[in-house]
Amino acid sequence: MGDVIRRKITILTSAVMGVLSLIAALLCCVMIRDKLSTVNENRIRCDANMLAADIENDNYSTDTDLSYAVVSSNGTVTFQKNMHLNKSVNLHTLGSSGQKLYTVPLVRDGVQFATLAVDISTGRYTAGFVQLLPVLLLTLLILAGSFTAFFIILNTLKNDIFAPVKQLHTSTKSILSGNTGNEVRYDYDGEIGTLCHDFELMRAQLRDSFEREERMKSDEKLLMASISHDLKTPLATVQGYLESICLDIVIGDQAKQYAIRALDKTMLLSKMTNDILEHSKAELNQLSINPEEVYSGRFFGEMLEGLASDAKTNGFTLTYSDIPDIIISLDRMRISQVMENLIGNAVKYGHKNGSINVDFSLEDNFLHVSVRDNGPGIPAVDLPFIFDKFYRGDKARTMNVPGSGLGLSIVRYIVSQHGGSIECDSVLGEGTCFEFCLKI
Repeated sequence: MGDVIRRKITILTSAVMGVLSLIAALLCCVMIRDKLSTVNENRIRCDANMLAADIENDNYSTDTDLSYAVVSSNGTVTFQKNMHLNKSVNLHTLGSSGQKLYTVPLVRDGVQFATLAVDISTGRYTAGFVQLLPVLLLTLLILAGSFTAFFIILNTLKNDIFAPVKQLHTSTKSILSGNTGNEVRYDYDGEIGTLCHDFELMRAQLRDSFEREERMKSDEKLLMASISHDLKTPLATVQGYLESICLDIVIGDQAKQYAIRALDKTMLLSKMTNDILEHSKAELNQLSINPEEVYSGRFFGEMLEGLASDAKTNGFTLTYSDIPDIIISLDRMRISQVMENLIGNAVKYGHKNGSINVDFSLEDNFLHVSVRDNGPGIPAVDLPFIFDKFYRGDKARTMNVPGSGLGLSIVRYIVSQHGGSIECDSVLGEGTCFEFCLKI
């Protein structure tokens, strides 16, 4: 990830913090200068009054570290210590603006006889460290606050902007390389958090899309393998029968029997081809479902009569319970296809002289239909996969039972399009029960 935004924000924040620090330093200097230019009048007054009291008692103290001068009432300097005043001064301008002098009248017997001028230009009366300490502390606090704010801003930008953006960048590169498993781990209710959550939704959809694509590619390979396997045997059989007829290897009634067998195989091939076509339509959601309102008793009764006759022809007994006679919306052809598939599987995989029972019940606004046989059953290891396309189980292959492996997948699709579901329960060696429900 580029660091352009990071550098710009860092430079801009540093500049702002630098300007604030400079302003704080300038304010500190101004305040210190103001403090230094301000004299301690209380201390001056105290020292000057004490010195004036001594002089009024004719005690011209030389031990004091004050610089002062005594000016008589006529402007003559009568005494001065560490001062450099002229011998004669103007009393009207003594101590005026521009002169760092503090004046005190000297009175004796109620009459002013002179004026005391104390030099206050020395550092004695300016602000000391104690007086400057609040200003220095305030300046330090401002500078510390500025730098603290600087680091807080940078840390916030790092955790709440730079880090999630870097994660987004890394995840995006992973997606471009075909890896959709790189998650963006950032959970925050702000704008960046919302962006990350939306990105995660998009990544999940892309992952599902890629997985579907991989499954489709795998299914295509499986389809080709299944078609090759399931079509090869009946095609070879048909070819053998027709060659025998064409080469006059069989004649008369035997040739007719071979032709009938070839016709049976072509019908099987036709059914397998139809299954593949139906499955393709279901995969594309183009398998037409045209529901209409029918009376369930009459519809299922007529259909089961025909299926019972077919089952009897194959040596099976089909019975069914009372059918609730209600009005239900369904596609006649598709539900007939479901029943034919389930009963056809019971015949195909069952034992000769086996029995098939179809039961009906109403429950929770659904019509439940169960198809039970007493055949060999389905191994528990195969049960979770029997509705998957092309799945037939190893035992089915070894029994050399013809089929495309798409029938139950199509059945599940048709039932789901009617707002229902289908389940299978089987015990190996005892039989199998398929139960589906249709929404009333």
